[in-house]
Amino acid sequence: MSCRRFRLVMACSALAVCRLAGTAALAQDGTPPAPQAEYHWLVTASLGTTSSGPAGDIEQAMRAAGFGATMPGFGDPVEHPFSRTGNGEIGTIWMLAAHRTVAPRLLVGVTASDAPIGATYGWHNPYLSLGLQYSVATVAPTVSYKLSNAVRLGAGPAVYRTEVRQERAEGGFLATQSATRVGALAELGVSLPADSRVCVALSLQYRWVGHVTVGPFESTLNQFSATLPATSVSFDHFFFGVGVGVRL
Repeated sequence: MSCRRFRLVMACSALAVCRLAGTAALAQDGTPPAPQAEYHWLVTASLGTTSSGPAGDIEQAMRAAGFGATMPGFGDPVEHPFSRTGNGEIGTIWMLAAHRTVAPRLLVGVTASDAPIGATYGWHNPYLSLGLQYSVATVAPTVSYKLSNAVRLGAGPAVYRTEVRQERAEGGFLATQSATRVGALAELGVSLPADSRVCVALSLQYRWVGHVTVGPFESTLNQFSATLPATSVSFDHFFFGVGVGVRL
């Protein structure tokens, strides 16, 4: 057999061995893996917490109006004003969102959220207390850029509904003030695992709500009274949420 013919036979034999090995592997492993599923929607539901929002501005206004006194008591005196903010202080902070892929790295979506941020309490001598609760509801269309299957950056305009309620000492509320503002929202979203149908959803948002005028609010007891005048406070805040997501 010539050297040339020998090399040709060896090459054909090697090709046949490779084909047989591939066939054997396919038979051993079963059918080849299915192509990765393509998801067009990401729907998430989250619980979260917020930064303090208008708490600092309301505390400052209370001090200026004389609601910064120390409340006497049977135990240690309580210095005022002070605030309690975050999830669970006056209600549950939640968010729902849906995002649709419209290009390989582009998503459009909508976010809805209710954030009962917290409450601030002041004390005015003699015997006058003032408690204000505040919350923000959010609806925002967004456009997001996918850094990867798991990470996205988004932003968009937002409509905010703010609410401030004056607490009644015996329960309930004396007054409620609401306002609507148009602002903006920016988000960093993470969904892990990156390619599974069900995932853990993390969201960090900054919400530009703007300033809202709150008040006046009056506290009275018998012949005593004191007033927190109308004050402009900022409702801008961070939101951090953890929840579950479903890819469709």
